[in-house]
Amino acid sequence: MAGAISLRVLRGEGRAAESLAEDRRDGEAALAAVASPLPAAVAPAAGPAGHGSATAAQAQPADAAVASTAAFAAAGTAAAELLSTTLQAAPARAAGGHAAAAVPPAPGRLAGALRRQLPGLLLGLVSIGLLIGFWYLATAYRWNFYIRFTNVPTPGEVFSGLLALAGDGKFLTNIGISLQRILLGFAFATVLGVVFGLLCGRYLMLRRLLFPALEVLRPIPAIAWVPISIMLWPSTESSIVFITFLGAFFPILLNTLHGVAAVDAVLLRAARCLGAGEASLLARVILPAALPHIFTGLAVGMGVAWVSLIAAEMISGQFGVGYFTWEAYSLIEYPHIVIGMLVIGVLGLACSGAIRLLSRIAMPWQSLGGKEGAP
Repeated sequence: MAGAISLRVLRGEGRAAESLAEDRRDGEAALAAVASPLPAAVAPAAGPAGHGSATAAQAQPADAAVASTAAFAAAGTAAAELLSTTLQAAPARAAGGHAAAAVPPAPGRLAGALRRQLPGLLLGLVSIGLLIGFWYLATAYRWNFYIRFTNVPTPGEVFSGLLALAGDGKFLTNIGISLQRILLGFAFATVLGVVFGLLCGRYLMLRRLLFPALEVLRPIPAIAWVPISIMLWPSTESSIVFITFLGAFFPILLNTLHGVAAVDAVLLRAARCLGAGEASLLARVILPAALPHIFTGLAVGMGVAWVSLIAAEMISGQFGVGYFTWEAYSLIEYPHIVIGMLVIGVLGLACSGAIRLLSRIAMPWQSLGGKEGAP
């Protein structure tokens, strides 16, 4: 790598030297252009001093002298412009040579990015491999030392059960219903959590009015909401979506509130001086400045929403991944229990990855100004 960098630097210096040599040749040509009219203009007065030369000079017409002087001035102006253009272009040429030497081509950048990500990918594969290896050893040899693995299915049994469920329409329906519930509840929680967080963080009177009641409701776990939500909502589906909403709402609300409180007051004063109104201040200054906290709340809220959803589906649901997992336990289908858990983990990972991707799109300055090696 060091040799390649040195070679690129040497190539850049060579290009810079070539450009400087070219600039020197252009300068010499310009000086020659300045000097070329001199013999024609001054030739009548350059002979030996004497009466004959003086007579010849006096005999030359006045208009010829004026024409020679004009030609001399025009040549000097053209040469000065050529020199100025050459000197201005020299740093750009040299900088272009260095930039061409310093910036690697696109395939090189891609290979470099892959090399930087490779250690993390390898460590992740090693971690998953160790987990599967421990699972296999504990279930194959039926370890029983306080924690019992006698009834836990082996990885092979779980894989066989997954292949059998791959084409099962009921299993796919359960996954689709759980995704629909999580997306609905999370969408409502995002809209209301961000709006209430912005308003409560911006206006002190509104925070004093709403925040105490919200703080009383926040510590109540999702499972405790199941009976009252069944009584409140007209259908089981609505109650499950409501419980999912509650799980995501409070983390989003609190993180948005803290994000608004962390906005630099200098930004607010500068926007006021530039004539920004209250609506423009919220939309163009406070919301972008609070986005890092908001996306942190979204990531935390998504995890809590999955926990709430699975709990609600296990207790009162008739469809969904949580109901599928609890039904497998009731029917003593132990491989299906592990399959349900793995599906929940994969779906939660996909949702969290979507939030991280959305955060990079909404906040491109984070990736530009982030630390090297950050995920």
